[in-house]
Amino acid sequence: MSWAERRKRMIIGGAISALIVFFIIPSFFILRNKPTCSNGEQDSGESGVDCGGSCRLVCEGDALAPLIHFTRALEVSSGIWGAVVSLENQNKDAGSTSAVYVVKLYDADNLLVAERHGTVYIPPNKIFAVFEGALDVGWRVPTRATFEFTAPIRFETMAPDPVIDIRSKRFTQSVDGSRLDVSLYNPARTAVQESEFVALLFDSTGNVFASSATSVKDLSALSSTNISFTWPRELQDPARIEVLSTVSGVHP
Repeated sequence: MSWAERRKRMIIGGAISALIVFFIIPSFFILRNKPTCSNGEQDSGESGVDCGGSCRLVCEGDALAPLIHFTRALEVSSGIWGAVVSLENQNKDAGSTSAVYVVKLYDADNLLVAERHGTVYIPPNKIFAVFEGALDVGWRVPTRATFEFTAPIRFETMAPDPVIDIRSKRFTQSVDGSRLDVSLYNPARTAVQESEFVALLFDSTGNVFASSATSVKDLSALSSTNISFTWPRELQDPARIEVLSTVSGVHP
């Protein structure tokens, strides 16, 4: 074999080696490590198409639907009513960033008085509440409320809500209205963002007779803050007060 032929083969071999090193091998790893949770296929240990396994999305049917403990229609003032719903998500490591629902109020004749659509963040493994206020019912008097999710809930794996301590609760009332002042404390070393709070006032029979909601945009690490819930009329003394929280700003 002449030197020219050997040189030609060396050049061709070098070109092939460069092609393998710079194109074929990287392409192999790119294709090997391509995302599997959004490719429209059931692969890589997924329980369904792009769900389960290592995917964040939980397959439909693998998560429990939230329990509805109670739904109450509550008078706020003349012609203005609200509704509160107590729910529980029993899924330990799964929640939803936005579940769609509707609340409806009915009168004694089972006629629809008012309705409101909304979305709610569902935290993992927690009892939480949905409150809808300022529902104008006119001269009609609601006697019951209903709540239902209007679309399949998209559950995702997520960490539990951070803990927010309720340090104190003080209820006061007068002829001008009623007020609940609550002291909060964030025991974590990181800030808590987008917290929602729903107050539930119970009578001596264990039924909720008033509710209200408020929010805190940012609660710094190892810090306290105060929140207030108000009602435009004088309420009876509650036998028990609960304040339920959700932290929709955290979705690790």
